[in-house]
Amino acid sequence: TGVQTCALPICRAIIPRPDLVVRVLGAPADAGALTLEQVALSFGGVHAIDGLDLEIRPGQVHGLIGPNGSGKTTLALALLGAIPSLVSAERRGDVRWAGLDDRKLATGTGIAASVLQDTDAQLVALTVEDELAFALENRGLLPTDIDRRIDAALARPPGAGLDRRARTLTLSGGWRQRLALAAALAETPDRKSTRLKSSHRCISYA
Repeated sequence: TGVQTCALPICRAIIPRPDLVVRVLGAPADAGALTLEQVALSFGGVHAIDGLDLEIRPGQVHGLIGPNGSGKTTLALALLGAIPSLVSAERRGDVRWAGLDDRKLATGTGIAASVLQDTDAQLVALTVEDELAFALENRGLLPTDIDRRIDAALARPPGAGLDRRARTLTLSGGWRQRLALAAALAETPDRKSTRLKSSHRCISYA
């Protein structure tokens, strides 16, 4: 179904394009879903999320909308595995990636990656190649695996068109956003490097 947006004197329809999503995210049709069952998160006496059920299948794009303090960032951190492993909070319920309980997965498996709203605050390296390699090196990947992931990231959208030798500070704002997204997608596992059937998953949050 499309979303109708109207701004006088022009009215246009926004039609979902799942084929374009698959081209960017590279998710195979048979990959498992991300599912949340009765997830509740609380910090001390504050209940940020209570009884959330959610399923996101490969190739889908979901937007989470709400006022400040409604739990959007808290949910994103939980999906990234930062809660409760890095951020102290009480969590109930199940989060499963392709059927696997996220609490049983080793930290740093790269199942999910994030892109911040302010991508300039996320970029840390001087060149495109170094930016793509940064998280992979910190995960302890072999140089051959890092090179393979960088080549793959630069061969398809959103990384296609980026010069691996280009300095990040010389890129336009739009290209820096694409670099941040390409780096996040390079960080997630592909079917050759993991037993998970799921492919690239990226969470963007403010």
